Order: sequence, then C-alpha cells, then structure tokens
Amino acid sequence: MSISDLPDELVELPEVPEELEELPEDQMKQDPFLGATIERTVDGTVFRAVIKQIQRGKNSGHLLYRIQYTDGDLQDVSERELLVDSKLIKVLGDPDVQPDGNLAADFRQLWMSGQLSDVSLQVHTEEIRAHRLILGARSPVFKQMFATSMAENATGIVHIEEMSYAAMHRLCEFIYTGTIEDKQLWRDSNAIYELLHAALKYEVVSVMCACVSKAEEQITVTNVVDWFIVASRIQAHAQKLKFFCIQFILQNMAEVQCTSGWSDLMQNKALLSEAAPILFRGLCPPAKRTLDQRS
Repeated sequence: MSISDLPDELVELPEVPEELEELPEDQMKQDPFLGATIERTVDGTVFRAVIKQIQRGKNSGHLLYRIQYTDGDLQDVSERELLVDSKLIKVLGDPDVQPDGNLAADFRQLWMSGQLSDVSLQVHTEEIRAHRLILGARSPVFKQMFATSMAENATGIVHIEEMSYAAMHRLCEFIYTGTIEDKQLWRDSNAIYELLHAALKYEVVSVMCACVSKAEEQITVTNVVDWFIVASRIQAHAQKLKFFCIQFILQNMAEVQCTSGWSDLMQNKALLSEAAPILFRGLCPPAKRTLDQRS
C-alpha cells in the first residue's frame, strides 16, 4: 500500500502500554533531533524545550522523545507529536549567522570598488573582480584552488559556467559582507535556489544557512517536495528545512499528492526509502503510551 492509498479519515488506535528501552548511544547521536530546541503550545501558551533523550518501544520500535522545558519540567512526546505538533527552532550545531557589523561596511567598500583585486571570475560573458585571500578565507573550494598549482591560481582567471551571474555575484557579496543588500532576493524561490546551488558548490556554509532559513518562507504546495529533496541532499546544514517540509507535507497531503514534485518523489527510490517511513508515522500514529502531562 502506498501513502496515496490511505483513507481520508484515519482511525485513532487505542492506547497500548509498551515496555521502553533507551536507544543505543551511537543511534541516538545519529538522530538529528537529539539536542534540538523546539517550541510546543500547551493550553494556548508557547513553551520552549530541548530534546534530551530518545527511547523506543521494545516491540514496535517506535521512538519516544524526552524533552526538557526551560522551567525544568520533563515530558515524553511521540515522533508524530514532534513532527506534527512542534516547531523546530534550532538543531544541535546549527550555526548562528550574524552580520559582521562595521567590518562588513569596510569589506563592502572593498567589494564594490574592486580595488587591489587579483582574480577574475568569468561567469559566461561577464566578469566579477575579487580577491583570492578573501575568497579563500570563506570558501574551502576557493582556498584549495588558489593554494595549489591549478590553472586558476596561475592565470588568476576562474571560469564558471554552471551557474548564473546573479547567483555568483550574490555569493561573492555575502562572502565579503555577510549579507545581501537586495532584499527582494529572499522573496524569490528560484533566486534562493540558485544562490544555494552556488553556496553548495563553493562550500560557503553561512550562505547555505541563510538560504535554507529563508526558503521556509517560500514553501508552497507546488514546491515543498522540491525543497525537501534539496534539504535531503544538503543534510547537515538543512535539517530544520527538512523538518519544516515534512510538517508542511503532512498538513497538506491531499494537495501535495497532486503535484509533479510528488510524482518525482515517488520515483526517487533512494529518497522515498528515507521519506516514506517518516510520512507514514506522521499520518498513521502508532498505539501511544500514556504520557505524563505538564502540571
């Protein structure tokens, strides 16, 4: 049976007590939710909590997450409650992207003037003047390129054909200043995707994080699966976006199933094997253990 064969109205299974065991440490560390910060709404009040521990049912294998609220209270939540009823704020190790303050203004001036530039990025028929030291300091790919005997280091010319001039120009602007002046960019899903593609190629983590954060605001029924595929490919730097896409799909399943993106997902065996169990658990909750309620 596929997800599309599920009935419109799902029958809530009765609560069945089940013996739990702590998830092995190596498996617990691989779970992206361990250490994550979430928000949950209880009786109309929003509470923030951190996921501290993961248990699983000995028979069913279903996961149960122990969370600790800021006031110290503990609560166990099922995987479905985590996926559907919680908002993911930050995953463990997710970096904070902050503007560089006054330093950014100085580097913006250097970027805009092109003064003392020593490398030319040739993007199709257009040119971007830049500085090897700055590009190398912010991008491991550029650093490797300019630290070896590669042709780009010898000639000072880097040919770029697989991305647009606009995306490359914005990537360099962010590399120099930690921000992008054109705020319309963050309202254009295609522009965000192009910039993210450039950030992935040159491994500029701060740009990746900015793009995946802004992508959440652009998620729609028609593009949510596309962004889920992108987030799955990025993995480490897009867990929050991936979680958001899963929530959106679960909340809009009927509409999403009618999109071309859903068809693409159904034909992607590798990604489907990862996504299908999560979606099934979100749509068909297992028999739930009675959970301690907050006082």
